[in-house]
Amino acid sequence: MSPEQPYVVEDCRGTLQLMSDGTVRRSAELPAVFLVDVPDGDLGVEWRDVTYNQEHDLNARLYQPRHLGAANDARLPVVAYFHGGGFCIGSGRWPCFHAWCLRLALELPAVVLSFDYRLAPEHRLPAAQEDGATAMSWLRSAAASDPWLAGAADFSRVFVAGDSAGGNIAHHVAARFGKTGLGPPICLRGSVLLMPAMAGETRTRAELECPPDAFLTSKMSDTYIRFMLPDGATRDHPAMNLTGPEAPGLEAVAMGPILVVAAEHDIFRDWNTHYAKRMKEWGKEVDLVELAVPTNPSNKTLLPTVEKKRQKPSDRFPQPPTEVSGLLRSLNKVHLYLYGLTAFSGIGIEFVVRTGGHGRGDESTTLTMVGLLEVRRGVVQLELTGVQLPESGAEPRVAGNLDKAARATPEQP
Repeated sequence: MSPEQPYVVEDCRGTLQLMSDGTVRRSAELPAVFLVDVPDGDLGVEWRDVTYNQEHDLNARLYQPRHLGAANDARLPVVAYFHGGGFCIGSGRWPCFHAWCLRLALELPAVVLSFDYRLAPEHRLPAAQEDGATAMSWLRSAAASDPWLAGAADFSRVFVAGDSAGGNIAHHVAARFGKTGLGPPICLRGSVLLMPAMAGETRTRAELECPPDAFLTSKMSDTYIRFMLPDGATRDHPAMNLTGPEAPGLEAVAMGPILVVAAEHDIFRDWNTHYAKRMKEWGKEVDLVELAVPTNPSNKTLLPTVEKKRQKPSDRFPQPPTEVSGLLRSLNKVHLYLYGLTAFSGIGIEFVVRTGGHGRGDESTTLTMVGLLEVRRGVVQLELTGVQLPESGAEPRVAGNLDKAARATPEQP
């Protein structure tokens, strides 16, 4: 009698499958939602691949713009970036993350370091967070030994950033080392967490009300968590519940400013909001940006399908005012990207964000922000190009054509 063939027990986007015999199968074919067009030609950015951890064969992709600044000796800030993928899938070499880092390097401008890390379920948490720490230790060594980096990077201005699972890793890196824990010449000046992955035993409203057609559904999130957490761990494990009952307090850690970006329709929204509030109670300088985008009821997407010819942002909008976070001011632009939307190109949009208001005596500030939207094969990139504070007692508004475009009646794609 022939032995029973292993069958699929759990599936993650067709890219990762857990088999009945305990083995894991990974497909070389990327999920369609992660496929984007990477621009051809000379983009003005140099990049190369390195191995930063020989033991686990972990790679990083390093980016720097060819023109560093007005002076030949100009040095650029460093953004250490960790990709998303539920701790289970993804790589900095995937087209979506590669295109994203190319744009960050060119438009911030900055030296961008995109780090891979070990993936679950073969390597359960906290393996990914440990790899984040290893990546930063490699950066400290590379600062003294890699002339390609040393000639471009200002290691006293290092930011850690990431989306989803990568945002979680960025938190752990910032909390582990603080501003100066890596030692000279590295100084962690701040962190940028884009919809960072978090969870807990208590289900939030965003989780309970998550629509079944969302990019990341509650069911899929539960699958990721089963794959990633150590055996026997609950959702309150400090690798995922960053400020929960099992997490260490961070009152004594001197951390740089933190920018947390939560998305209105994202499953992590409520956890991100709670995280920002708790970190502020621990004495950290935190800005929470809640991205609220209008829903188009005719096609059930998150943004209006109004096409608008792209214009140069700097010709139209002022720089963010001083009331906005120091991280926003220092980086000048913040690029956000959301998954799963299609049929948009070069759209002028308007949306409302709320910042602050999480500490005692603090007042929240509601801003109207404007930007330009680009979508290619399912991945949205949103460039913030202007911020306007409302007048006292008035509803926030943005003047000009972008305001009109944002309020126009949507058309079918």
